[in-house]
Amino acid sequence: MNSNIPDKCDVVVIGGGPAGSIASGILAKKGFEVVVLEKEKFPRNTVGESIIPTFWKFTDLIDASEDIENEGFLQKTGGIVAWEGQAKTLSFKSFGINRNALHVERDRFDQILLNKVKEKGGSVFEQMKVEHVDISNPNVAIVSYQNTITDESHVIRAKYVIDASGQRALFSKQKRSREFDKDFGFQAVWGYFDKSNFYDKNLNIRTFKERYDHGGMTVVSDIGNWGWSWKIMLREKVSVGIILSKKHQSSFKGGGTTLEERFDSFSKEIPLIGNMLLESSLISGSVKSIRDYAYKSTDLVYENCFLAGDAAAFVDPISSEGVPVSMYGGYLAAWAVSNSLRKPHRKEFYKNTFAQEYDKRLKIFKILAYPSKQIPDHLFKLGQKIIHSFSEQELLLILAQSNMTGRFETLNKLLGSNSVSREVKEVDLVAPTLL
Repeated sequence: MNSNIPDKCDVVVIGGGPAGSIASGILAKKGFEVVVLEKEKFPRNTVGESIIPTFWKFTDLIDASEDIENEGFLQKTGGIVAWEGQAKTLSFKSFGINRNALHVERDRFDQILLNKVKEKGGSVFEQMKVEHVDISNPNVAIVSYQNTITDESHVIRAKYVIDASGQRALFSKQKRSREFDKDFGFQAVWGYFDKSNFYDKNLNIRTFKERYDHGGMTVVSDIGNWGWSWKIMLREKVSVGIILSKKHQSSFKGGGTTLEERFDSFSKEIPLIGNMLLESSLISGSVKSIRDYAYKSTDLVYENCFLAGDAAAFVDPISSEGVPVSMYGGYLAAWAVSNSLRKPHRKEFYKNTFAQEYDKRLKIFKILAYPSKQIPDHLFKLGQKIIHSFSEQELLLILAQSNMTGRFETLNKLLGSNSVSREVKEVDLVAPTLL
């Protein structure tokens, strides 16, 4: 039986991750009948644990910020980057940002967001796998889904659908509109270590047992030819990931018999990161890998179906913008849908505005992922036009983050953003103090 799920509603949201939770939370708070169909059983773990402080403005909208603060996630005080033999640091306080960036366990973080949707009146149903969305009728979308516990199939009708299905990208796959980016034919490999030393905000090395007292800096290191790596302190473990260009994928394969052996040995040789892992043990079974993960749907809205988060696009997560950009997509979809429901005669305007504004953000996200000397001409010129749509504070933060990794420097100069140099500090990390 499937009696708890209605057969019709105002909005169906596919997926309960950050984009889906922000969209459904906003809509439910506004009084719309929202049904969330989530394929997995929460809590479920996923990667993407370093979150810059721009996310708070979205969690404020669904009243989830207090719950996130009370959870006690480790604070991210800034970032340290080792790039082309040079180390740089960034502190969010330099930008007048007084709310904390965080290192989060995504299973708990995402659960908090989804719980808030329920509190706001949204109907959330887990282990419901959406299989098809029929938008042939512009006034009513028919969503077909399967109960993964009973294998029973059902349909629900909605005035609007928001596809926030993550990298499953349900609707763009259905429409065959998902295009993979040939410039980012990378392999991502990530896993978790049981402990690690870490840098505090004053660049002293701390031991793992001091993590609650001092938070932690996200550490990023280049591994040549577009490749890079991360180390993120969490409450009970340490997240480490490597992004391999095609050039480095073959050498990575030769580093051991199994994926875990290769990842373990490779991670411990990464500049700045490896020496902090020498006494750490890789958690068995924690290593995952994915190839060619960069893509974008050719369209971001189809009739009454909006795409948000990773269902719309994903590039290279080097700037820690993945979760905030997904939340922005969810927020923008909720804005367009709620206004279209209230003012149906203007729905084309809201659809077009959604597509234009979201596309701008996704293009900037992509530009930030390019090494500065590799940015295609057309993207460079486009970036010059749309970068000014960001607030001054956000613009400075974006430019500073990209400057740390040697990316976006040409556009940075063209914008005349000399103030970035005083926000990003070069440091000597050759012989730091162990306290």
